[in-house]
Amino acid sequence: MEWIDVVDSAIKIGLGAAITGVATSLAAKRSHDREIDKARLTRKLDTIEQIAVNANKSFDCWRIVLMAMGPIYSIGNPTDPPTAMPEKWLQLENVDRQYLDNRTLISEVAAKLRLLRLKQARKTFNVVFNRYSVFRDQAIGRRQLPNKAEFEKLQDDLMKGSGVFFEELSESYIGAAGHAPS
Repeated sequence: MEWIDVVDSAIKIGLGAAITGVATSLAAKRSHDREIDKARLTRKLDTIEQIAVNANKSFDCWRIVLMAMGPIYSIGNPTDPPTAMPEKWLQLENVDRQYLDNRTLISEVAAKLRLLRLKQARKTFNVVFNRYSVFRDQAIGRRQLPNKAEFEKLQDDLMKGSGVFFEELSESYIGAAGHAPS
């Protein structure tokens, strides 16, 4: 074998190895990028699920407070709330304490919605939360109850608002899941 044949064989082997190395490197990078995307998506879906669970718990607290107020309105439009039904107000204050104990859920939901940039769901959640907060401050904090029609409208608004919120959250979840890396 002549020196030219040796050089030719070395170039062919080296070139083949270089091509194989570059192809392997590109394939590994692509696979790594897909794994990162998959982990990011999994994390986002898990966070949306946590938002749903925490939002539902906070909405449940609101529903319990509103259900506890139902008997107060069963007599019509209460005029003197604290003295009209003292046992019901005591029960309501206990239920409200449970709501206050779970306020961190509301902050967590808002923070995670902000983190994921779910603007519409965050806006809806804030509207529902603020609607309840104003009512709670007025009714429980200052003992100024709205009339029965206003109370029923509040209940309806909160139920509809929470439904819209979960619908928007579901759309975000489905949209994210639809972009899963292959």
